Amino acid sequence: MQLGFHAHNHCGMANANSLIASACGYSMIDSTIGGLGKNAGNASTEYMILSLHPPKSLVTMKSFFELYLNSAFSDQNGRNLLLTISGSLGFHSDYVIELLHKFENDHVAIFDLLT
Repeated sequence: MQLGFHAHNHCGMANANSLIASACGYSMIDSTIGGLGKNAGNASTEYMILSLHPPKSLVTMKSFFELYLNSAFSDQNGRNLLLTISGSLGFHSDYVIELLHKFENDHVAIFDLLT
């Protein structure tokens, strides 16, 4: 039997709870692009992908990032995704925020600097 999990983000825990559900054997994890949903939203598809199936190379990670930035939802969450990716590469968020100010939110250029 397959089990599914659908989290709401009222306390900011939808992603974390979804990851725990996956670790507990739930095979279907519900999520939405950017975590968009009624009221507080849901688990975020892009964060679930990065957490459950991280890219195996920097080239793949950059491709995912550029695809995400070109989506209709990038304005709301693009910066957070940049911080997530840069953190997985070992860069402190303060450094990335400093780059964001210096390069006027040119996320792709900043990603090039990090890789």
